[in-house]
Amino acid sequence: MRLYSKEEWSLIPWPHTGEGKRLRSFFEPIFKEGVSNFVANVETQVYILHIDDLFIPLTMNEKEYSNSYVCSIYSFLLYAEEEMKRHHKHFLRLFLSPVFLLLKFWFRWSKINRLVIVNNFLLSTNLYPSLSASQVRLICQFVKDQFPNHAIIFRSLNTFTEEKLSSTLREMGCDFITSRSVYFFNPKNYSSLPSKKRWIIQKDKKLITQDKIQILQHDDFLVNDAPEIKRLYDLLYLEKYSYFNPAFTNRFFEQVILNKTFILSGIRYEGQLVGVIGFFKTKGIMATPIVGYDTKLPERLGLYRMLTAHVLEESLSSDTIFHMSAGVGYFKRQRGAFQELETMAVVCKHLPFYRRFLWRSLGFLLNKIGAPILKKYKL
Repeated sequence: MRLYSKEEWSLIPWPHTGEGKRLRSFFEPIFKEGVSNFVANVETQVYILHIDDLFIPLTMNEKEYSNSYVCSIYSFLLYAEEEMKRHHKHFLRLFLSPVFLLLKFWFRWSKINRLVIVNNFLLSTNLYPSLSASQVRLICQFVKDQFPNHAIIFRSLNTFTEEKLSSTLREMGCDFITSRSVYFFNPKNYSSLPSKKRWIIQKDKKLITQDKIQILQHDDFLVNDAPEIKRLYDLLYLEKYSYFNPAFTNRFFEQVILNKTFILSGIRYEGQLVGVIGFFKTKGIMATPIVGYDTKLPERLGLYRMLTAHVLEESLSSDTIFHMSAGVGYFKRQRGAFQELETMAVVCKHLPFYRRFLWRSLGFLLNKIGAPILKKYKL
């Protein structure tokens, strides 16, 4: 087992498999040019952990309190404040302001952002390689030895696609914290879906045949399309949802186009690029961390419906589980997706009591209060 830093990137014995090539094309530019040139709102130190035939990215942070949530737990507070402001909850903001001030002080005092995140691709959804129980234990011990003052985090866990990994971490005594609801579409369930849901999927596909609509495949994109892809992504992920989502740069999207780190599809309407989606696959699961469309165009065009239909078709044709991430739960359930609670596992037994206490308090609140709310209201 070995850990490679950015100073040692040239020594990494990258595998020549398809996944190995994707991993290298994703992280080698980051090592050379720095994380912020690819994700503007992230400052972190990136490492590659080599164990057996696996190469796993790690990120390490100390403070960096303004980071996107992909490298920060502190930003969950900032995200909540932003949500209240975005939805004009002025009275609630005023009422909770002292609470947030106290929580911010507690989080900083307890060094909540002093952490290492395992398998962190700097994305909203990380997909894991196949890890044996012994590999997971070795990784945890190795990372603790390398970073004895840091909490160790495994994000993007759920009991549907990561039951084995979650069980191993639970047996190791990790603390689990509910983070959000996510949705999955399993193509094996398609034939047993109610006819109305299958009809909705087919209806969405027919939108692609509208006049003035052109569907783009990855090879149709040029490098100079990167600024427009970024604009569409920003309109949805940053302006509509949250500025604490990862803020990908033009450079990031240039690399996506050139190296196919994600497979892009797009929509042109009246000759203009108005929608884009990018997916990647690991272990029979696909995720779409890149989604964007022109939110200013009329909803009747169905841009999001077309983008989703395109990836659902890929899921069905390749018999690949579609990790649909969080948000718009009703829309996804209408198309046959089902809800799962996503958690993060925290390795913190090696830390001082005052730091462990914060993680366990956070777990208690989000597991006992947050999780039932997510389930009850299908958020």
